[in-house]
This record gives sequence, C-alpha cells and structure tokens, in this order.
Amino acid sequence: MHVPVVDGPDGSREFLPYEVREEWEQNVHDMDVDPAELRQVFSRNLRLLVQSENSVAEFCRNIAINRTQFNRYLSGEAFPRPDVLYKICRHFDVDARILLQPLETLREADVLPDALAPIGSALLNSGLIEVDAKRLVPGHYVFYRLSSLDPEKLSCRVMNVTQEGEGGMSFKSFLPESVADKLSLPKGAKNRAFTGMFFQHVSAVSMAAVLPKTQTFHAGYFEYAYMGNPDYLYGFSVLSQRLLPEVSVLQPAMLKRLDDGYPALMAARRKQGVTRVADQTGLVYRYFSQGIGAFFPK
Repeated sequence: MHVPVVDGPDGSREFLPYEVREEWEQNVHDMDVDPAELRQVFSRNLRLLVQSENSVAEFCRNIAINRTQFNRYLSGEAFPRPDVLYKICRHFDVDARILLQPLETLREADVLPDALAPIGSALLNSGLIEVDAKRLVPGHYVFYRLSSLDPEKLSCRVMNVTQEGEGGMSFKSFLPESVADKLSLPKGAKNRAFTGMFFQHVSAVSMAAVLPKTQTFHAGYFEYAYMGNPDYLYGFSVLSQRLLPEVSVLQPAMLKRLDDGYPALMAARRKQGVTRVADQTGLVYRYFSQGIGAFFPK
C-alpha cells in the first residue's frame, strides 16, 4: 500500500502524522478511486487557497517556509511536515483535513442550516457536550453490536474518538462492507463513514451519528466500566433503518478501548466486520453470551 510522505527537517522522507495516515490508509484501502488522484487533493486545495494571496513568493516569506519546497506541495510531489502544515492551516484558518478532502466539501460541511440553530444552541447550554475525557478517553475503540440478523454474531468496527474544543468528543468509524450491502450502500469508505459525537450524562454517555447521504441515524447509550473495567463501556444502540422487516433496530452494544499504538489498531482493523460471539474472549464474550433474553426479558 502506498502511504504518502512528508519532508523531514533534515530533508528525509517521513510518514504523515499518525492520525492523518490512519484515515489515508482507510481511504486508499476502501475508496473506489485512484491513489494518485488522492495524492493530488492537497495540491489542488493549496492552489485554491493561495489564490487569495498577492503572490506565492510573498506568502512563503510571510509564514517563513521555503519557496522551492512549497512548489513541491503545489505540484503534489510532497506533503509538508507537521510544523509546516500547522503554519499553512493557521494562516488560511483551515484544518488538516485539507490533506484528504476537497476544500469545497470542507466549506460546505462547516455551514449549518438555520433549522439546526435552536438544537445547537440548546446543546451548547446544556453541558451535554462537555464529555469527561478521564472516563471516555480519546483514542481508538472497537464498537461491538449484536447482529440484527443473527443473535450469535457481532458486527464490530474500529472507532476513532477525538476530543474537540469546548470539551466536545467526536468520533468516526466505517460501517462494515457486509452491513453496507444490506443497506444497499456503495462499498467506498466515504459512503460507509459514520461521523458523530458523544454526550455526557450523570453516569454514562450517549452517542449520535449519521451516515452521509442517507437517512440512516445511529444512536447509542453506554454506561461506564463494565464489571469494573474502565476500558469497557456497555449499553445499547439503535439503527434507524431495519436490515430486514422482521429484525429489531435496537441491539446490545459495547465499546472496548484499544491499547495505544499502531499494532493494536491494525490488529483490530483486521477483525472488523461480522464475527461470532463464541469467538470472543474476556468481557466482550461475557457481555454478549448472555443471550438476547437477558437484554430484553419478556
């Protein structure tokens, strides 16, 4: 797999920052586009941004970056190292997503319709978005949900939880391809990307997420520390679209925090998809092996 590189401080070629590299790898692996085209996204974005400057030379002087090296960014030959990327983003008031997404889509995403203003204001004043980062620690988790199609199987996927400004906690994960098939969605990553946020409650967190360009909404409620272990949050999730008419949209769910580091993340990614409850171990097995009757007693 081709992973983009950035210019190191000594002129060497280095990997992109970890968080950006993670999303790049997911996109390259899953999206139905040419990796060479993805590598041009940043250069196109940069060319659009510098159009507002008097000249490229003046811009480079103003933020103290090498003009020759900047030309390589414009041509798509290289990516800036993290400190240079920070200078560019700060100057243009954008974020590191300019490495991966077309500028016009980022600007569209930042504009909310007036109809959402009341609920947005209510959330800001409620304290719900100030999530306790000591109990829901930012990082990578595996999200498990009992399969709606087979009570002996789990749907599992990696979730990246990020702390935002004002104490907010957002997340992103990718719907497994097998589930996307049931929803008649394309298999490309951008069509399977669930993005959402967590909300704080007295002894738990809830979550809300949407699947782009669909009417699919995903909500969940998780209590802290299953069986006393702070790395496991347990509860339920509801999907707003039935996979089949006879199945429930409400199912038991769990969040398991992954160990820090790239090996743990890659190992979890390889296990994404649909798996058997019987193949799980530890607290994941204990929670889901209770049987559906334990969660929804008659």
